[in-house]
Amino acid sequence: MARACRVILVLIFLFANLNQAEALKIISLYPGHTDNIIALGCEDYLIGISENDNLDLPKFSPRDGAEKFLALKPDIVITRRLAERLNPTLSDVLRQG
Repeated sequence: MARACRVILVLIFLFANLNQAEALKIISLYPGHTDNIIALGCEDYLIGISENDNLDLPKFSPRDGAEKFLALKPDIVITRRLAERLNPTLSDVLRQG
């Protein structure tokens, strides 16, 4: 629960500091995080979602290769620890990309 609160606070900070000219591009790999983004009124920033979400956006899995993520040029990819277990190199590759 504390981790979820930290994620929400980071998202609020990011959204509050955006200029209208710059759009934050988010890929959310967890439906709960996607729901929080939508609840904050920031669904327009989503460019990709978990394969378990039900929105009309590109679907992603933690098992996908980093190239699929990097092709959309996200500013942030929100994951859970499960994603790191399924694809241990994903977060490192995304950080470098």
